[in-house]
Amino acid sequence: MFLDVPIIQRLLGFCRAVFPVVGYAYNIVPTYPSGHLGYVIASKNKVTLSRLKHASFRLLTSM
Repeated sequence: MFLDVPIIQRLLGFCRAVFPVVGYAYNIVPTYPSGHLGYVIASKNKVTLSRLKHASFRLLTSM
């Protein structure tokens, strides 16, 4: 599924040296050459569900 797991692991290791909270997410994109895109999510603070409930989000589309 992932093109190069060792590179992703190294990247996450570098990020963990700077940020205390690091995660990896991906989405499936059928038109993308490998079929998926990966994202590193990093933060200095852990986001809790109660903080998300009070956050405001906007949906941005090209329509």
